[in-house]
Amino acid sequence: MRTRYTFAAALAVLVTSLPALVLRAQQSRDQFQAPRTGTAVISGTIVSDESTPQPLKRAQVLAISAEAQFTKTAYTNEAGRFSLTGLPAGRYTLTANKAPYLRVAYGAKRWDRPGTPITLKDGMQMNDVTLRLPRGAVLGGVIMDENGQPAFGVNVRVLQARLQNGERTFTPVGVANAMGESTDDRGQYRIYGLPPGDYVVVASPRVFAGEVRAMTEAEIRAVMQALQQQQQAAAQQANPGGAAGAARPTPTPTPSPTETVTVGYASVYYPGTTVPSMA
Repeated sequence: MRTRYTFAAALAVLVTSLPALVLRAQQSRDQFQAPRTGTAVISGTIVSDESTPQPLKRAQVLAISAEAQFTKTAYTNEAGRFSLTGLPAGRYTLTANKAPYLRVAYGAKRWDRPGTPITLKDGMQMNDVTLRLPRGAVLGGVIMDENGQPAFGVNVRVLQARLQNGERTFTPVGVANAMGESTDDRGQYRIYGLPPGDYVVVASPRVFAGEVRAMTEAEIRAVMQALQQQQQAAAQQANPGGAAGAARPTPTPTPSPTETVTVGYASVYYPGTTVPSMA
């Protein structure tokens, strides 16, 4: 009986303590999730980086403090003015962004530099901040199908060409429409807000039902010959002085008479090749 009583008493104490533990855990979680506020303020103006700066409305301004674990966002008004209030004391990075302009950090001499942190104390007000956003570059053009007609709904992507370990590689670009802009009914596309650099344009046609089919040997040869002519014409335009820089012709496949070849649209790199290294 003593053993049973001791076990029951211990169980009763444990069950009685559970509500208190749950309550303390709930209070700790609510305290952790409660938004922090402060008394510091950062305000200023966002303008374009031009000879005659223009105020930028609806530009996003972001203040981030890693040590204070605090982030706040504001948007500029019609006059390009913004105000970030209720900031706790700490060190902040301040950035501004608005398409088609490039993201800029406070204190940075160029768009791709980290900038200068802002140290705020309680009650401090910084009211004269000005950020100048440079306008990004634009890539646009027209996509045509194999019949020379405007291609509608083609996905156009832009990749940045960089050298890594002596080899050229293609990396995605941190721009909203750089990874998927569809052509309109005129076959046109336009990708904006690009930072300075070397880019490769890739077009990937949409595949509809019935467009992927088996082709005969004669059809394959005709398609490959047309592709060779396009590559040779592009090479002559790029290097009209001689054949030293001419593109290598794509070999024509020779399927066996009994072989069935299924052919569909492939991604094409500017100026008209399916081989990324020749883009």
